[in-house]
Order: sequence, then C-alpha cells, then structure tokens
Amino acid sequence: MSRNSEWIITVSPDYAIGAVASAVRAKGFKVDAVLSAIGSITGHADAHAAASVRAIPGVLDVTESIGFDVGPPGSHGPS
Repeated sequence: MSRNSEWIITVSPDYAIGAVASAVRAKGFKVDAVLSAIGSITGHADAHAAASVRAIPGVLDVTESIGFDVGPPGSHGPS
C-alpha cells in the first residue's frame, strides 16, 4: 500500500477553485484546505492519486509538501 503524503495543488486563476477541489476529491484526495486567496488546495493522497490530479483542467502544479523544523528559539547559537 502506498503511503499518503501531504500535497499542495496550485490552481489556475482562470478556473473556479471550488470546482477544481471537487474534481480533486473525486480522484481520491482528502482535501484539507481550499486557499482561494492564493489559488491553492492542500490535502493528503498517495502518489498515484497525485499523478492523476495533474490531468484535471485548471491544475497548474502538484507538489509534495516537505516539512522543516528550525527548533526552539536560541537553539542554533548566538544571534
């Protein structure tokens, strides 16, 4: 079984983001947020579902989200 990852989908401003989000859900994505102001959708899915979303009209990009941690304040030496 493929592992689910977090993905960021960039939507063209020429398309209704709500309609794109519905199409994304139909491809197996669990949509976490529809960020209309910045034209993005975040959610979780396996790599197969992510690949299928790329073919949806209005989808400009599908990128796996990478996490990072800078640690607590002051943990990286003097400022």
